[in-house]
Amino acid sequence: MNQRYNVRPGKGQSMFGFFVGLVFVFIGFVMVLPTFGAFGIIWVLVTIGITVMHGINAFTQKGVATHRVDVTTEANTSTEAIKQSDDSFDEKLRKLHQLKQEGILTDEEYEEKKKQMLKEKW
Repeated sequence: MNQRYNVRPGKGQSMFGFFVGLVFVFIGFVMVLPTFGAFGIIWVLVTIGITVMHGINAFTQKGVATHRVDVTTEANTSTEAIKQSDDSFDEKLRKLHQLKQEGILTDEEYEEKKKQMLKEKW
């Protein structure tokens, strides 16, 4: 099972980026725009965008994600390993209980699999 998490920078990093961005916007308006024309316009727009992004991250709860992390859980793989194992019945039950204790299986998954194993045994 894959889960995606969006990760945004911390408050400190965003505050730093916001204030540095303000400095670069100021430099853009005072020095770059009058000196370089079209490049100055691009400079100012990019620095405003970066400053706004960091400001949103620093001063709001929503924020702008800078990374996406995919996490693969192996809960299904673990239950399949129990099914395919040649272990004795009590060892399978112990492994199932251990998976529940480790948080790999939910209570519902544990009870369902336990009932299924008990049906097969008897």
